[in-house]
Amino acid sequence: MTAEPICPHCDGTGWTTRYVPYLEPRVNRCACWHAHQQQDRIAGAGIPPEYRGCRLDTYRAYTPALTEALDLARAYAARFPVMLEKSDPTGLLLIGPAGVGKTHLAAAMLHAIIARTGIHGRFCKMGELLRQMRDSYNPTIQTTERQILEPVLTCDLLVLDDLGRERLTEWVADTMDLIIDTRYSAGKPILVTTNYPDLDDSTEVNGLWWRVGFRTRSRLHKMCRAVTLDGADYRDVSPEASDKDLRRLARQRGVVAPTRPLRPGPRPAPKDGQDDLNWPGGKGGNS
Repeated sequence: MTAEPICPHCDGTGWTTRYVPYLEPRVNRCACWHAHQQQDRIAGAGIPPEYRGCRLDTYRAYTPALTEALDLARAYAARFPVMLEKSDPTGLLLIGPAGVGKTHLAAAMLHAIIARTGIHGRFCKMGELLRQMRDSYNPTIQTTERQILEPVLTCDLLVLDDLGRERLTEWVADTMDLIIDTRYSAGKPILVTTNYPDLDDSTEVNGLWWRVGFRTRSRLHKMCRAVTLDGADYRDVSPEASDKDLRRLARQRGVVAPTRPLRPGPRPAPKDGQDDLNWPGGKGGNS
């Protein structure tokens, strides 16, 4: 393994000294130290290996919807934490069928924002997060629920990937409510991806409302600007496929997600008559 070269400006100390005539020497952090800090924050963001190379410049936008999504992602990454308009939500909800590049965009935005601003960001697959929390109930596991959730609740920017995939048990609903509501109350932004269209129908089993519940969906509407992506499934084509090929496959697939803004419909009756966020935690996630 090749040793990392020593910085010629600071000799590996991370500090540089600037001498000014008739004044005390000024000591500052070296540029190499800032670069290492940036690398550590990107590495610690939890971006899965298959998405660590995703960049906004490598995203293929071959339909108007994908082009619009890419333009919005670039604007979001460039302006973060200041949004395009003061009235805009502070997050994005990327909606579309599997394989259109929602996770690519989310990971690329997170990488770009950390690289530019040095914030603490976090990438979480919802299913993996729930699995880690269930594992924490095992007495042989030393990690607690709070240790797992703390960075998710407090990081500067959270990517919550594949929302709605898990079966909506009471424990899953309470956990999603806790994450979304805590970040909403603290004014902390979130980027969300989901395969489920945001329909005004609580009985549609393949809709976001059914998959995440009323409270989470309502909070997402307040926190996020919905962005619909439609296109072909990248996994169905070879890397050499042209944009023309992708557009043809996209037409054959059809647009799955809605393309108009939606408002929450009437709230379904709560199961227990309660309207609070008393998150029980515990082992209910296995029910």
